[in-house]
This record gives sequence, C-alpha cells and structure tokens, in this order.
Amino acid sequence: MSYTESLEVALQRLGNYLDSEFDTLQRVLILIGQTGVEDHLSILSQLHLSPQNTAITLYRLLDEACLRLKTLQQVVNAIPNRAPLDVANGPADFDAMVRWSASRLQDIISTIQHALQH
Repeated sequence: MSYTESLEVALQRLGNYLDSEFDTLQRVLILIGQTGVEDHLSILSQLHLSPQNTAITLYRLLDEACLRLKTLQQVVNAIPNRAPLDVANGPADFDAMVRWSASRLQDIISTIQHALQH
C-alpha cells in the first residue's frame, strides 16, 4: 500500500469513526459538564477535503485530527469510574459509554498515527 493510500484509508476510518461514534463522545462530555473542548469537537465535525487531495493535504488533515482526538482522549481518560452524575440526567450505562469512548478514541488515534508514520 502506498503512503497516499495509507493516508486515505486512515481518513476513511476517521470518517467512519465520526459518523458512528462522535455523538456518543459528545454526549459523554456533555454529561460530565466538560467545558473547554468545544473547539476540538467543532473542528473535528467540520473536517472536509477538496476533490484534489494530495498526500500533504491528507497528512495535515489527519495530523490536526489526531491532535484534537488526543486532547479529547485525555479528557475522557480522566473521567473516574462511577463518575458522579445527576441520576435524572445520566444514563444507567454511563460508565460503559465512557469506557467505549476511551477505547474507540485509542483505536482511531492508533490508526491515524500508523498512517502518518507509514
């Protein structure tokens, strides 16, 4: 697989992650009252490429996404098990949501880092 193909695969996986997992991550962050990560979430949700993608463009986009995801991962990893929540506002499976979000963040970060180092 060429370097550009590796970057394209990582970008596709990032897109799949954002489509399938981003809402859960946002929900976790909202439930814990996390502020200060809105810029990271906004930038990730607005990632777009033009039809004429070069390896440099793909690299820059993935590198930026990886930095944002790492910051979000630090926030999620800092959530204690059995985080205190208002029971009326929090789902019963909140701890599972946190663990799932942390795991999926690590997975997509690893995928992107692998492509960037390819």
